[in-house]
Amino acid sequence: MDIEVIYQIPAFVKEASDEQFDTTRSDAVVVEGLRIDNKPAAWRAAATLRKKAMSGETVSSHTEMMVKRACDLYDISDADFVLNDVPGDHVIVKTASEGVEFVICDNDQFNTAVSSVISERSKHPVDFIRKCASELLSVQTRNGYTLSNKQRDFLCKVAGTAHIDADACKAEIKKRVTYAYNNGMDKEAEVLRKLASLCNTMTDRNMLLTNAVIDAVDLFDQETGLVHKLAHNDMNHIEQVTYLNDAESLVKQANELIDLGHGTSIRKASIMNYENMERMSKWASDIGRSLPTYSDCNDIVSFVKELSSSLKKEFVETFGI
Repeated sequence: MDIEVIYQIPAFVKEASDEQFDTTRSDAVVVEGLRIDNKPAAWRAAATLRKKAMSGETVSSHTEMMVKRACDLYDISDADFVLNDVPGDHVIVKTASEGVEFVICDNDQFNTAVSSVISERSKHPVDFIRKCASELLSVQTRNGYTLSNKQRDFLCKVAGTAHIDADACKAEIKKRVTYAYNNGMDKEAEVLRKLASLCNTMTDRNMLLTNAVIDAVDLFDQETGLVHKLAHNDMNHIEQVTYLNDAESLVKQANELIDLGHGTSIRKASIMNYENMERMSKWASDIGRSLPTYSDCNDIVSFVKELSSSLKKEFVETFGI
């Protein structure tokens, strides 16, 4: 997609002479094929870099710095880059220190944007990647774009729209506690240890706490450079283990034990079985109460306590206790 399609071309660029864009002139200042020694050329260079960012292309930090300096010199600001009203979605994500733009008009451009966010995960703070993922999920919902399972898992986990696995988060943080102690970072290790203790209060309904913990752990990863060598240290990006997709969550719940007291317990998988749920529905009707949900262990325990002696016997026989 050409720059002219994406941006409204400012008058000072439209009125410029061909010589001002000529990169072969002996007096031209050129960086990676982009001329930057006059205002129209600097605008075009900056627009080109923005277009590359939209398509997920990487640009050297030196080029970005040189183009930014040229824009500052000629008073070129964000206000000079007005997007045209083209079909599709304009996704602009900005934080205090990060920023990206995507123009998405079809499924290919959408997948390119998703792939670029995935590949750039280690280069940016997780709060910025979270906002990118949330925006892209909204674009996908509005337009029905297709995603691979891997792409969807990444976006949902980094955006925090999946189920929380507090135990996995705690275990992942403890790996960093050990890493910090082994590398003489005692103060950081203590902070991480306190973050691990917060995992005990994580729930699917307490997103603010979970995101705060994830942000803090990611900050440690970024500042220590660990983010670039996680796999080497048998670690993962914290959000990828903290969240579970629907299938992963179902498996985890199925393997959890429900303590019924007196040394007896049953796996949640037994409760989730359709035939057993049918039996429990009948028992619930017999004692005049609602059927407990398999996600609420306390409700199941109280349900069993309310059963009559004969129904408790059926319960024991059904679940092989």
